[in-house]
Amino acid sequence: MKETLLVLRQEILSSLRRRSFQLTAFGFPLISASIFIVASFFTRSSPDTVSDILNPVQSREEKPIGFVDQGGLIRTLPENLPEHKLPSYKDEAMAQEALSLEEIQAYYVIPGDYLETGRVDYVSGEFNPLDTFTKGSLINEVLRINLLEGDIHLANLISRPFLLQVMIQNPSTNLGDGNPLSFFLPYGVMLLYYILILMSAGFLVTSLNKERENRVLEIMLMTITSRQLLAGKFIGLGLIGLLVNLLWVGTGYALLIISGNTFQLPEEYQLGSHILLWGGVYFLLGYAVYASLMGAVGAMLPNLRETSQATIVVIIPMIFPLLFISVLIENPNGLLAVGLSIFPLTSPVTMMLRLTVGDVPLWQLMLSVFVLLLSAVIIVIVVARLFRAQTVLEGQPMSLRKVYRMILGKV
Repeated sequence: MKETLLVLRQEILSSLRRRSFQLTAFGFPLISASIFIVASFFTRSSPDTVSDILNPVQSREEKPIGFVDQGGLIRTLPENLPEHKLPSYKDEAMAQEALSLEEIQAYYVIPGDYLETGRVDYVSGEFNPLDTFTKGSLINEVLRINLLEGDIHLANLISRPFLLQVMIQNPSTNLGDGNPLSFFLPYGVMLLYYILILMSAGFLVTSLNKERENRVLEIMLMTITSRQLLAGKFIGLGLIGLLVNLLWVGTGYALLIISGNTFQLPEEYQLGSHILLWGGVYFLLGYAVYASLMGAVGAMLPNLRETSQATIVVIIPMIFPLLFISVLIENPNGLLAVGLSIFPLTSPVTMMLRLTVGDVPLWQLMLSVFVLLLSAVIIVIVVARLFRAQTVLEGQPMSLRKVYRMILGKV
């Protein structure tokens, strides 16, 4: 036990001293906080620049658009449109003068024969090719109301014949449809845990291969057993990974809560505190499984370069949830989502996505955790045998028969 604690302490201290680890662990929270502060500043000084992207509101104050009604059709304006927003001019000369004085940005001319031709002229002081598509909506609403003799309610019904109200008896998600965050929030959570688990597992593989290449590992195994060495490294680097997880996820969670007020995010996009709890559980179990698998690959290959290339095969299962991200978000309680969240090689990231999207039955969470824990224990035992046997067989060519004997502990 004492030897294991010494290895654990050494791994933690050496990791904390590395500049690369300091940049990885603390760089993301600092950069995220800096971006948030800058975005908050611009939101307060000019709200339309940031918050309107997530919650579109009325555009900034613009100069009004006037109109010249040569046929005397317009007698009523919409209730939500003050007169100064659409000033009336007796003739086109007065409207042209107001345009030249920059009192208005443009004006409409409704000819006397409008009822026969349906033509309306739009005169602007600046050329904008989009005016044809964007500037006709205002006068369109005004004319529709007046052609219906000022009946605003009837005009609204003609414009929007019905208001569709969707009622879902068995909602599968808690996120609102139609908002980009309904996709990007769960996708971001899944991608975050994908990076955290694989990055932390990579810490163990890198440490083992470097010490094996410079022969430090052989010296250490003269005084301690391979199981003590692996346990110390496994737990120590797991704690380091957990520290990174707390810093990254904690920062993201805090910024998401604060942004609810800053960017006026809807309530359903404020993640519950249970995300942090289950996130810690699935991170540790996911780390245990993938660190062990990568360690097994490292035990059978001679150097870090070949190990890095071979670990691509190990992480392939983690890619499957990313490939089916849209299906998982649209149907988080479907057969595919449940299967991927119980299968141990995909459950860490898939279950975090499901927890972000909606509620997950407790029995599925318990079953997923049990399968992950059992898989981690079995893989750790196998890796310890592979590591011990590989050290004994250092320099000898590897074969499937030897790997089989190593797994059974007969080497």
